[in-house]
Amino acid sequence: GRPLALGLDVTELAKILPDHVVALARAAGSRPDDSLALARGEDPMQATRSVASNPIVRYIADALRFYMEFHQRYDGFYGAFIHDALAVAAALDPSLITTRAVAVDIELGGTLTTGETVTDWRGVWGRPPNVDVAVAADADEFLRRFVERVGRLAAAVGS
Repeated sequence: GRPLALGLDVTELAKILPDHVVALARAAGSRPDDSLALARGEDPMQATRSVASNPIVRYIADALRFYMEFHQRYDGFYGAFIHDALAVAAALDPSLITTRAVAVDIELGGTLTTGETVTDWRGVWGRPPNVDVAVAADADEFLRRFVERVGRLAAAVGS
């Protein structure tokens, strides 16, 4: 088979929001643990890091916080794109994405485009397709599975 490529236009459909993190915590059976904030000398209601009782949920929430704050500041939403997780999920279950077989090459001689990936979307090169490029993703189903499966893992490992 051909290699599979997922560009940012598709992976940015996998936007995890605070509601997803809450659902993940619920799936893991995690509850807030105020003692974590108190041990850091913080008010639990104003904690700077996660107070989830489950260590995996706490790790994920803390790891995503930087990205969520970045996107809030620069892009107007509080959330994070989980590009790599969607790419792995698509490799495991291609039904999560829609692909198009196209010819792709790397520009080697352009003045301004050297090193850029170029795709023959119109088929004018006359070359056979060499890459399956994702053009859409079922982000809702991906996020549902992510919450359910990572939540189940967190419940098993973090208990």
